[in-house]
Amino acid sequence: MFKKKPAKQPVVEPVSSDEPPAPKYQHPKILVIDTAPEIAKALSKEGYNISIGTFGTPYKVQKSSGFEPVVVKASLPKYTEQEIIIVDLVPSEPEPGPPGEKMTPMEEDDWWAKCSSGEIDPRPRAMLMVQNEMERIHNNGGVFIVFADSRVRQEMIYAHRYGGYRGGLSEGHDLPFDNWSFLSLFSNLTISLDHGEEIQAIRGETPIDKLVADHLDDAAFCCTFEAQWHLNERWVPLAKNKYGAEVAGIIVPPEKTKTGWVLVLPRIKQKARFLSALLKNILPDLCPGLFPHAEGQRWVHRTEYELPSVLEKAKQINAIQEEAALKVTALEAAIEADRNASAFLYALIRETGDPLVEAIKRALALIGFKSVIDVDEEMTRENKDAALREDLRIHDKSPVLVVDIKGVAGKPADAEALQAQKHAFIYIQEQNRADVRGLTIINHQRLLPPLDRDNDMPFRKEILANAEQVKLGLMTGWDLFRIVRGFIHNNWKPDYVIPLFYQVGRILPIPQHYEYIGKVKQVWRSAFSIEIEKGEIQVGESISLEFPVDFNEQIVSSLRLNDQNVEVARAQCEVGIQRAESLPKVKSGMQVYRIKP
Repeated sequence: MFKKKPAKQPVVEPVSSDEPPAPKYQHPKILVIDTAPEIAKALSKEGYNISIGTFGTPYKVQKSSGFEPVVVKASLPKYTEQEIIIVDLVPSEPEPGPPGEKMTPMEEDDWWAKCSSGEIDPRPRAMLMVQNEMERIHNNGGVFIVFADSRVRQEMIYAHRYGGYRGGLSEGHDLPFDNWSFLSLFSNLTISLDHGEEIQAIRGETPIDKLVADHLDDAAFCCTFEAQWHLNERWVPLAKNKYGAEVAGIIVPPEKTKTGWVLVLPRIKQKARFLSALLKNILPDLCPGLFPHAEGQRWVHRTEYELPSVLEKAKQINAIQEEAALKVTALEAAIEADRNASAFLYALIRETGDPLVEAIKRALALIGFKSVIDVDEEMTRENKDAALREDLRIHDKSPVLVVDIKGVAGKPADAEALQAQKHAFIYIQEQNRADVRGLTIINHQRLLPPLDRDNDMPFRKEILANAEQVKLGLMTGWDLFRIVRGFIHNNWKPDYVIPLFYQVGRILPIPQHYEYIGKVKQVWRSAFSIEIEKGEIQVGESISLEFPVDFNEQIVSSLRLNDQNVEVARAQCEVGIQRAESLPKVKSGMQVYRIKP
């Protein structure tokens, strides 16, 4: 990885008390991050509205196999409203130590980095903190200019220290972020470590091609790029090394969107001169909305010079846009209303504490439970300590379910998973009744998107074994979310899902009227085949396919076996089924269920 060389000692000049001149152009607002000071100075002299920021600086730590807190000191002034972001990813020389103290107590979950290199780079943490705002800038026409460095991912985890300062770390989860994490777009770009100075421009006729070609003298590169499938049609290479690997490129916006441009560059020596030419001669034509002062050669299209037929068509476009804007506004309001009405669904997979308890209470009511007691409220009325008790109790039928609810950053520990059984024993003793069971609902790895979590084994084998022994139910917030989605989407009856909550051990989101028959074997454009493992399926019955989130149902209109239409298909055969138009894209390996009448 390259390092910026320390600047030479400047010649001492008389100190001026004059304030820097106000920018001549208020727009575009330009934020330069971790660039050399002369770049901001040069662009400010030309009248641009410049802010100077940093993602932070790497710092030295004692080399070891352990972990130390990630301490970041970033400065990104007014970053939420910037319109052009210029970033130099080559880090400065590391500081001798962290820029400050850890901001949270050791016992609280936080970022930790492995110290095997003797250095911690805090920039990924700062980048993640502002990623959403950077995405918003990009999605609304903002331009990003990146002077590239190789992708470096230091091992980092989200965990806490127990047993005081010298204690051990909890079992945290991995933080998959790196020095390119300020835009998620870059996850679709393979960035490989490579070094060299022989760079050839990919000669084109566009102004940006020519500008890059003019600034490759004395340039160097420290990585190469290859666009993955998501960016294949948008990545335009601008330069390559002597072996043909791409070392510069531009990511163009998708058609008919407001998305901005992203320019990825090697180590250009004359950065200030390059940026000045880019801002003057290239970007005003690519993104005219960002440069209200720069008309360029577009005066020819002023109203007084334009063709009457063009003006009439432009008038029609304006009318269409105004009508569309009204419809979009109405739809956005409807979307917000839908989200507010179902906010508890988001809480099931995001929250912890009281918000999670309230969300689960609403979910239980929605799927048909009639008597769900909020134990906190009950304890408050009886002037008792609610902190030592379960969160909810379900009294719909025997047995009573004592429900303990938690949201955790990692996977649940034994005490967290099995605590509901302790509360169940307390209730058995208080009420002198034996028909009581525990149910634990845990929103595990809640800081990750649910499909990135370990949903196959959220509970350790020892926890599952203990749960079976004491007749305890274990459910994740993600599985409850899927149950509620299926209940709404497929109009499941309460009788199909309520019995799930009385099961023992790991509770999966498969409703009672589903009967597993096999998996998808082959997929064609309008049909797929099922390898039936058990049971049978008949024409006219319904099946359900288990997608990553939802269960999608369809009627079996026909069965094709050995190139013949059949009425029934039984175990140990592969049968073809026509795919319903309403069904999403089917993939091999998906589980298939027969819907029992």
